Amino acid sequence: MEVLNLDLLESGSMQGLTSKAGGFLLEACLVCLAHNGHSSGIAMQVDEARDTIHFRLDWSGSVGEQETRTHADMQDATEWGACGVACLLICKLTGLVVTRRSRKGTGFDYWLGSGLEKGSATSLPFQDEARLEVSGMLSEERMSEINSRLREKTKQIKGGKRTDLTGYAVVLEFSRPLAKVKRLEGTDKSQRTA
Repeated sequence: MEVLNLDLLESGSMQGLTSKAGGFLLEACLVCLAHNGHSSGIAMQVDEARDTIHFRLDWSGSVGEQETRTHADMQDATEWGACGVACLLICKLTGLVVTRRSRKGTGFDYWLGSGLEKGSATSLPFQDEARLEVSGMLSEERMSEINSRLREKTKQIKGGKRTDLTGYAVVLEFSRPLAKVKRLEGTDKSQRTA
């Protein structure tokens, strides 16, 4: 079983995610996991195309009253927590990292790419290589609802901007926990631009 270390969210290792922003995503994620009675070491099933992979979710922090109060809007906590897990998961599955947050109206949440060269302040060519759209569900009993959400997110990313680039739709459900990942091929790989 592979390990997904959630603490990496606050490392600042992704070009498009500061350590403070990553810490916020981590905190929201931990609130959702604690809400569902999970502790570090819980297994998460990841369904991707025809493969099923299991990851052990590890983290060192804990959830207290202050964290619970900070993330009292569980709908927001679920969305932000899902974004955190998805950013790490896509990196594990593809090697791509978040290079920046996408603007509203693009049909996806994050740009993915190879990131920065170590010690460099400039981007690598083809920094924006793919798109990531994320959705979170705190506790959904029916698999049909999870599959429906994945279809919705797939449709959203297909109808968005930059369809020439590969896209990934990720739906994360916290009570199991379970992630469903769908890869969408770009319409024209020859027209990549940075």
